[in-house]
Amino acid sequence: MTKAFVLIKVKIGTEKALLDALFTVPEVQEAHTITGDYDLIAVMSAKEDDLARFPNEKMVEALTQKIRKMENVLDTKTMIPVSSDIKRTTTDFNEFARGFVLLKVRPSRERHSMMEVLKINEVTEAHLITGSYDVLAVLEVRRVLYPHYPKVIADIVTDRIRKIRDVQDTETIVPDLSRIKA
Repeated sequence: MTKAFVLIKVKIGTEKALLDALFTVPEVQEAHTITGDYDLIAVMSAKEDDLARFPNEKMVEALTQKIRKMENVLDTKTMIPVSSDIKRTTTDFNEFARGFVLLKVRPSRERHSMMEVLKINEVTEAHLITGSYDVLAVLEVRRVLYPHYPKVIADIVTDRIRKIRDVQDTETIVPDLSRIKA
């Protein structure tokens, strides 16, 4: 299975409507409202099948033909990993909160940094990406144990991820509202 992470900027006030609209796209498996330069992050996945030679083609088609054409979508930024390592993933956003961390690391230390970040228990996935950042890490923390999960995620980033020797910079995305397909 191939994943893609899509940051989406939308017209002010349309975030929740777009969150619902994203679920009409079969490749979108989860979507989250966020704050910052972008308003939503969608996680897409596709399997190799008869319709596409490569799963990436199916996701790019869904992005360009469906998501980017949705009313009120202003801009997107897509990150398709070139390599991924997934320890575990949850589908219960009532119990778990998810955070996404983009890491910029020293040149030629990308894979090493990806493996180091995976040693952190709360990091459930690490993806080697291209562009401004080198690694995308997915964190999961229990909402029940940590009702102030944004602070817990921030503490993991500042106290553990940023202390990984080759990490030069990070950008943390903590969703407000999360939806996932069952």
